[in-house]
Amino acid sequence: MEPSLRRAWRVRIAPADEISAGDVILFQGRSRLILHRVVAAFDRHLVHRGDAGGGLGLLERTQVLGRAVEVVSPPVSFPDLDRLPPDLRASFRRAQRRARVYVFFRRIALRVGLDCTPLRRLARVLLRQA
Repeated sequence: MEPSLRRAWRVRIAPADEISAGDVILFQGRSRLILHRVVAAFDRHLVHRGDAGGGLGLLERTQVLGRAVEVVSPPVSFPDLDRLPPDLRASFRRAQRRARVYVFFRRIALRVGLDCTPLRRLARVLLRQA
Protein backbone atom coordinates (compact mmCIF):
# COMPACT_ATOMS: atom_id res chain seq x y z
CA MET A 1 0.00 0.00 0.00
CA GLU A 2 2.95 2.32 -0.23
CA PRO A 3 3.02 5.29 -0.82
CA SER A 4 -0.33 5.77 0.98
CA LEU A 5 0.60 3.54 3.92
CA ARG A 6 4.18 3.12 5.13
CA ARG A 7 5.67 -0.15 6.39
CA ALA A 8 6.05 0.97 10.03
CA TRP A 9 2.45 2.16 10.34
CA ARG A 10 -0.13 0.10 12.17
CA VAL A 11 -3.51 -0.57 10.61
CA ARG A 12 -6.60 -1.49 12.63
CA ILE A 13 -8.66 -4.16 10.86
CA ALA A 14 -12.38 -4.73 11.42
CA PRO A 15 -14.68 -7.45 10.09
CA ALA A 16 -15.53 -6.91 6.45
CA ASP A 17 -19.32 -6.99 6.62
CA GLU A 18 -19.88 -4.55 3.77
CA ILE A 19 -17.18 -3.80 1.21
CA SER A 20 -17.43 -1.15 -1.46
CA ALA A 21 -15.09 0.50 -3.96
CA GLY A 22 -12.42 2.56 -2.20
CA ASP A 23 -12.22 0.38 0.92
CA VAL A 24 -8.85 -1.07 1.93
CA ILE A 25 -9.08 -4.81 2.51
CA LEU A 26 -6.81 -7.42 4.08
CA PHE A 27 -6.41 -10.84 2.50
CA GLN A 28 -3.95 -13.74 2.54
CA GLY A 29 -1.50 -13.73 -0.36
CA ARG A 30 0.72 -16.64 -1.29
CA SER A 31 3.17 -16.11 1.57
CA ARG A 32 1.99 -12.99 3.43
CA LEU A 33 -0.94 -10.81 4.36
CA ILE A 34 -1.76 -8.12 1.79
CA LEU A 35 -3.57 -4.77 2.05
CA HIS A 36 -5.09 -3.55 -1.21
CA ARG A 37 -7.72 -1.01 -2.21
CA VAL A 38 -10.98 -2.23 -3.75
CA VAL A 39 -11.44 -0.83 -7.26
CA ALA A 40 -14.83 -2.44 -7.96
CA ALA A 41 -17.17 -4.60 -5.89
CA PHE A 42 -19.55 -7.19 -7.32
CA ASP A 43 -21.89 -9.71 -5.70
CA ARG A 44 -19.31 -12.46 -5.13
CA HIS A 45 -16.02 -10.93 -6.33
CA LEU A 46 -13.84 -7.87 -5.73
CA VAL A 47 -11.39 -6.19 -8.09
CA HIS A 48 -8.39 -4.85 -6.11
CA ARG A 49 -5.08 -3.07 -6.63
CA GLY A 50 -2.30 -1.72 -4.40
CA ASP A 51 -1.74 2.04 -4.22
CA ALA A 52 1.76 1.70 -5.69
CA GLY A 53 0.23 0.59 -8.98
CA GLY A 54 0.64 -2.73 -10.63
CA GLY A 55 -2.05 -4.91 -12.10
CA LEU A 56 -5.58 -5.52 -10.99
CA GLY A 57 -6.47 -8.61 -9.02
CA LEU A 58 -9.70 -10.57 -8.67
CA LEU A 59 -10.69 -11.92 -5.27
CA GLU A 60 -13.72 -13.73 -3.90
CA ARG A 61 -15.47 -11.95 -1.04
CA THR A 62 -14.98 -15.03 1.14
CA GLN A 63 -11.18 -14.60 0.94
CA VAL A 64 -11.26 -11.18 2.61
CA LEU A 65 -10.03 -11.31 6.21
CA GLY A 66 -11.05 -7.77 7.13
CA ARG A 67 -11.32 -4.09 6.22
CA ALA A 68 -8.95 -1.31 7.33
CA VAL A 69 -10.75 1.16 9.60
CA GLU A 70 -7.88 3.16 11.12
CA VAL A 71 -4.25 3.91 10.33
CA VAL A 72 -1.85 4.86 13.13
CA SER A 73 1.50 6.30 12.08
CA PRO A 74 4.46 5.85 14.45
CA PRO A 75 5.48 8.84 16.56
CA VAL A 76 8.06 11.16 15.04
CA SER A 77 11.39 10.84 16.85
CA PHE A 78 14.32 13.24 16.67
CA PRO A 79 17.97 12.89 17.73
CA ASP A 80 19.36 14.52 20.85
CA LEU A 81 19.62 18.21 19.94
CA ASP A 82 22.27 18.98 22.57
CA ARG A 83 24.85 17.06 20.55
CA LEU A 84 24.37 19.19 17.43
CA PRO A 85 26.39 22.37 16.73
CA PRO A 86 24.46 25.56 17.68
CA ASP A 87 23.75 26.65 14.09
CA LEU A 88 22.35 23.25 13.15
CA ARG A 89 20.43 23.00 16.42
CA ALA A 90 18.32 26.09 15.62
CA SER A 91 17.42 24.97 12.11
CA PHE A 92 16.69 21.46 13.33
CA ARG A 93 14.34 22.80 16.02
CA ARG A 94 12.41 24.72 13.35
CA ALA A 95 12.13 21.56 11.27
CA GLN A 96 11.08 19.61 14.34
CA ARG A 97 8.26 22.07 15.12
CA ARG A 98 7.13 22.03 11.49
CA ALA A 99 7.04 18.23 11.45
CA ARG A 100 5.06 18.04 14.69
CA VAL A 101 2.50 20.56 13.44
CA TYR A 102 2.23 18.67 10.15
CA VAL A 103 1.78 15.29 11.89
CA PHE A 104 -0.85 16.76 14.22
CA PHE A 105 -2.94 18.16 11.37
CA ARG A 106 -2.41 15.06 9.24
CA ARG A 107 -3.80 12.81 11.97
CA ILE A 108 -6.88 15.02 12.23
CA ALA A 109 -7.32 15.06 8.45
CA LEU A 110 -7.04 11.26 8.21
CA ARG A 111 -9.63 10.78 10.95
CA VAL A 112 -12.05 13.19 9.29
CA GLY A 113 -11.28 11.88 5.81
CA LEU A 114 -9.81 15.05 4.29
CA ASP A 115 -7.14 15.31 1.60
CA CYS A 116 -3.70 15.71 3.27
CA THR A 117 -2.03 17.52 0.35
CA PRO A 118 -2.38 21.16 1.55
CA LEU A 119 -1.34 20.41 5.13
CA ARG A 120 2.36 21.18 4.62
CA ARG A 121 1.49 24.71 3.51
CA LEU A 122 -0.82 25.14 6.50
CA ALA A 123 1.91 23.97 8.89
CA ARG A 124 4.38 26.48 7.40
CA VAL A 125 1.91 29.36 7.73
CA LEU A 126 1.14 28.49 11.35
CA LEU A 127 4.83 28.25 12.23
CA ARG A 128 5.56 31.65 10.68
CA GLN A 129 2.86 33.19 12.86
CA ALA A 130 4.19 31.53 16.02
